Amino acid sequence: MNRAAARRELGTLQELVVSQRTSERYTKAVCTFLQFNKEEGDHLPRTFAGLDKALMRWIEYLWESGDSKGIATNGIAGCQHVVPGCRGRLPGAWRLLSAWGRHELPARAPPLTLAMVRALAGECLRQRQPGAASVLMLGFRCFLRPGEMLKVTPADITVDLKNKTAVINLGMTKSGIRGGVAESVICRCGETVNMRAAVCSRRKAHQPLFEGSSAAFRGLFARALHQLNLDEFEFKMYSLRRGGATAVFEIEGNMQSLTVEGRWANEKTARIYINSGLAALATMRLSAPAKTAIAKATSNLEKILSG
Repeated sequence: MNRAAARRELGTLQELVVSQRTSERYTKAVCTFLQFNKEEGDHLPRTFAGLDKALMRWIEYLWESGDSKGIATNGIAGCQHVVPGCRGRLPGAWRLLSAWGRHELPARAPPLTLAMVRALAGECLRQRQPGAASVLMLGFRCFLRPGEMLKVTPADITVDLKNKTAVINLGMTKSGIRGGVAESVICRCGETVNMRAAVCSRRKAHQPLFEGSSAAFRGLFARALHQLNLDEFEFKMYSLRRGGATAVFEIEGNMQSLTVEGRWANEKTARIYINSGLAALATMRLSAPAKTAIAKATSNLEKILSG
């Protein structure tokens, strides 16, 4: 009876195939495809071959209109989600999507460096935002995705101040759902562990380290970048994960270990991720005002932590 009640609370299996967020993306993209098909004067396809041709016309339209590749990806995947029988029967649509990917590489978030992240943390502390500073260091040191770092609470963290380590329980993350297991990461940076311990001591067990919405954190992140004269690089929150992974690889050079720590599906994916990050860092040049601002914010961080 307890098991049945727990399952009722989770929902139906059909509802659990993909997350609610993914389902919403699929629904939106499929509706866009159906609206295009209607405006073109075409009837709803009655065969898989007809659906494939209709999707190909739609993808060509998205390409020519300058739309995002993600819309096309969600549209095809959404059709397969709604009608599982069409999986493997849309070769034309997937071939066009593959051609799109080969000829238009995605605009990946440039990686932040450790010096930049420490300066950003110092700027957040200057603005009396210790939770944000802790989240920034956590995201960089543990290669966390934006959604993961903003959900961490004191109850998720086990701190060992003697050995300067912390275990962070991430629960069912994006890759955890695929593998069917909850995930956790270990932080071995003494500076980050001390900062997190100080913040946790002022938070309730299930209160996020950053007391605010995702939008509020992104706004604070953007303002801190502006204060450090780093606007020109167009850093995003995902730059923390990319930067942390790239920094560790530069020091250790172990791709296999990094793949496990970063929770990537395979080493090939991690290699593409790191190589593009190293290439971006090679072309990055800081202006004199940026160097001055970073030095000042870093000094602020060190003073506060030493105190």
